[in-house]
Amino acid sequence: MLTRCITIAITFLFISCESWYSYCFDINNNTNDSIKIITTPMISNYNIQIHNVYFQDIGVQGFSSFKDHPTDTIFTIPPKASLSAIVGWYSRHSPEFVPEADGVIPLWLIIKNMYINNTIIEQNIWDDKTKWKKDISDDNTEIRFQLNLGFKVD
Repeated sequence: MLTRCITIAITFLFISCESWYSYCFDINNNTNDSIKIITTPMISNYNIQIHNVYFQDIGVQGFSSFKDHPTDTIFTIPPKASLSAIVGWYSRHSPEFVPEADGVIPLWLIIKNMYINNTIIEQNIWDDKTKWKKDISDDNTEIRFQLNLGFKVD
């Protein structure tokens, strides 16, 4: 009986020490045009959300679309909206705050092409982590990378 109680106590100790960690990659479309993103099938490891919460204009109805582990490889970000690709896990170990070191393939490696008005967005705009603003939450459980797109294509 004592062994069983000790086993249960140790199990609860280990379970209670686990925390939820996540990487979130946001692509913010600050333009007046839709942006089409083509990815590799590896995007299915993520949860995808397309929303205009951050860019909601006065008088515009807000929207949000959520896809849990999508099979799609083509996503459209409406004008003044954003796409969030989120991957998370439970762990007893703190993240390294570097996607590859934490076993996360960053979104900039998953994107194959991006288009605005059927014009390709040059790869050097999004294909390097230095193009993405990195923020770490105050409690060190979420790492967020943001890519802001706000240009005019003629």
